[in-house]
Amino acid sequence: MLATGAEREFSTPSEYLQYVRAAYARPYTRGAPDPEMHRLARLDIEKYGVPLPDPSDPYRHVVRELADRAAATVMARRGVDITTRCAIGSLDEPSVNASCFRSANGFYAIVLHHGLMLLLHKHSKLLTAAVRPASVVYCNRLSPSQLTPELVVSWAAELGQIYRVRVAWRDDRALIYGDVRAGWLRVG
Repeated sequence: MLATGAEREFSTPSEYLQYVRAAYARPYTRGAPDPEMHRLARLDIEKYGVPLPDPSDPYRHVVRELADRAAATVMARRGVDITTRCAIGSLDEPSVNASCFRSANGFYAIVLHHGLMLLLHKHSKLLTAAVRPASVVYCNRLSPSQLTPELVVSWAAELGQIYRVRVAWRDDRALIYGDVRAGWLRVG
């Protein structure tokens, strides 16, 4: 169970976020990523001019963009700068999908589990592929030319159940147990 930080005060929301992340830190060994998926992802990243992610926190870029958008939206709608009291970050701890923690002196840390981000990313790729099946350049279940919108939507519908019940997340892959498989899909 996480110590909430009630026993101490923090100077910034970022400091409190780091405290929460450290409280949930656990030894974790990542497996080697699929070399072909790694190559394709690197090509995509380079094509769009996005900086390569920090290997120690590959989701930092994604979370930073989400946090920036959330802060801009709250500022535009409510005139409140949430960054003065709140920090958002990723968390590599499967017992927490997403949570908001509050320090004793009023700072907030919002954390998103890597697995939840992977689930959302995979779901968005599947929905994109359902609308534009010709955009699929790689799939480990079928040849991209065999995909239909109905089939891809059925895979998207499986994701919630797979994530909730039958998945152990490792690196950027879902290890599926039993007869339900999410499959790899890359949309170009």
